[in-house]
Amino acid sequence: MLDTKDTEQILGEFTDTLRGLDREERTIQEYRRIARVFLTQAEEEEPTDKEALQFLGKMKEGYKTNTRQVAYYALKALYSMMEWPWGIRSPKVKSYEELNQPILKPGQIAKMIEKVKEWEDRRLPAYLAVSTIYGLRLMEMAGITQEHLQDQTLLVLTRKGGVPHRHQIAEEIAPYLEGVPWGLGRAGVNKIFKEICYLAFNDVMPGYGWHSIRRSLVTEMTRKGLDIMMLYKFMRWKPQGMMAIPMTYARLEDPEVDEAVFKKHPFLEMWD
Repeated sequence: MLDTKDTEQILGEFTDTLRGLDREERTIQEYRRIARVFLTQAEEEEPTDKEALQFLGKMKEGYKTNTRQVAYYALKALYSMMEWPWGIRSPKVKSYEELNQPILKPGQIAKMIEKVKEWEDRRLPAYLAVSTIYGLRLMEMAGITQEHLQDQTLLVLTRKGGVPHRHQIAEEIAPYLEGVPWGLGRAGVNKIFKEICYLAFNDVMPGYGWHSIRRSLVTEMTRKGLDIMMLYKFMRWKPQGMMAIPMTYARLEDPEVDEAVFKKHPFLEMWD
């Protein structure tokens, strides 16, 4: 078992490592809290992944799914820093809240777009544009820097195991992406969404977020009969299940996918 001095030293190094990775302060403190509880309960000076698995197993009852997932990633980060062996597979279960997050209707999205077009803070139309046209996830938007916008394209560093996609910047939104201070980070991008909601609806609707736009985009493109292969590629999903083999064999280039999608895109004309 680690003594108090060793525990505090590890936690200090853990905090510095997380800050070096540009994690949000809220995330750092939560990871640190979980690491402290684990280290004070660990039986070995160099805990095995078996001990971590037992620790996570105790959280199956009485804890929310999201809390257990955070604990998993906190311990994984700790083990990585300490170079302790780690062989625990990532939890795949999604929370009820994530699976049932509400979507925005096309009329609501149209109102959001109309309100931000001439707004003085150019970040609002820029982030709303890449969200409504490409269905970017929160962390994908948070990762955008000016370097990702080159030669009328936007490189999206896909999350959740998907394939990076170099999207063509549609003519309709190109003016809104110029001269924008990208690189806001997760908290900043979430703040942008709230500001847009206040602007369009005078309120922030509980349960809604950037993913509500992504879901709406997928729903409307499906209604327009977009080919499923094109949809998978455009939304940057990881090929799995029944789509794994066709997505692996089909060599669809990014520009041809974008061209096909733009012809049936439900929100593109709203930016014209």
